Order: sequence, then structure tokens, then C-alpha cells
Amino acid sequence: MPLAFTMVQFHNYAMSTNCAPGMALLLGMVLCSSTGCHSGEQLASGTPGAHLWFRSSAKLDVKRYTFYDTWGTNAAPPSSSCTAWSFTRDTLTETQQSILDSATLQELPSSDSCTADGFDYCEAIISDQDGSAATYRDTNCDFLRVPDAKAILSYDLFHSVFPLGTGGACQ
Repeated sequence: MPLAFTMVQFHNYAMSTNCAPGMALLLGMVLCSSTGCHSGEQLASGTPGAHLWFRSSAKLDVKRYTFYDTWGTNAAPPSSSCTAWSFTRDTLTETQQSILDSATLQELPSSDSCTADGFDYCEAIISDQDGSAATYRDTNCDFLRVPDAKAILSYDLFHSVFPLGTGGACQ
């Protein structure tokens, strides 16, 4: 049986071979969770709803940028920081791998929502085994988005859902 079956195709195959419906569903779930298959329709890479981590993805680099201009309110100088994390496929925990497998890109917001006093956003660079790389950000600020982006990361993905651990200073 080819591993490229969708769940519907698998169910039809299992039923035609006299598998019990519950067993067919259980076997299909096991196959999909172990092979990383997704729903039947493939979305164009970089579009809303498309996955960002694939079987061929080899490395994830995450940077979190912050900048706050407090001159007007506290008469303090602006503050900024950048923290970086780097993961290769073999250093990801099961939890991290599972989160990446299910993460999808979100629609671009309909309006620019930058605050006047600063920003806080994450950037993810996903490198493939073939050497290609894709960059995604989770910011609603037009001037901070990846040029020509068609979708963005979910804001909570690297701010709270994905366990980043201790990062280092950006290079």
C-alpha cells in the first residue's frame, strides 16, 4: 500500500480488504502519525493553511526580536534585544517535532497593526535537505514582514506553544 494515501483513500482501501472500520481508522492514524502525512490536498508552500515543516526539512532557526521606545513615557532610552535558537531535525524533542508537524501558516492580517512604541516578533528560517530555505515571521507590522509574504506564522507558535529552551544572542 503506498504511503501517499489520504485518510479517505486509506479508509476505502481498508474497507475493500474487509478491515473492521475501527481498525482501519486506528491503522490509518498510526500510519499518518508515523509518516507525517497530511490531508489530501496539498497547499502551495508559503500560503495560508500550508505546513511549514516537511519530511525534507533539516534545520530550524528561530530569532525573537524586540524593540521598545520608551522616551515619551519614562524618559528612558529605547531598548532592544534579539535572542536566537537553532535546532536540527535530530535535536528536536518529540513534542517539538509534533508541534512543527502540525503547524500551519496563517492569513496575512487585513490591516497593518504596528504599535507606536515598539515591536516583538519571531522569525523562523527553515532549511531543507537540498539547501533551500524559507523565512517566515509572525508580525502584523507591514514594514517588518518578509518581503512578498503571502502568509505569516501563528503569533503564539514561538512565543508560547513551541518549547524553545534557552537561547543565545543573535549573531
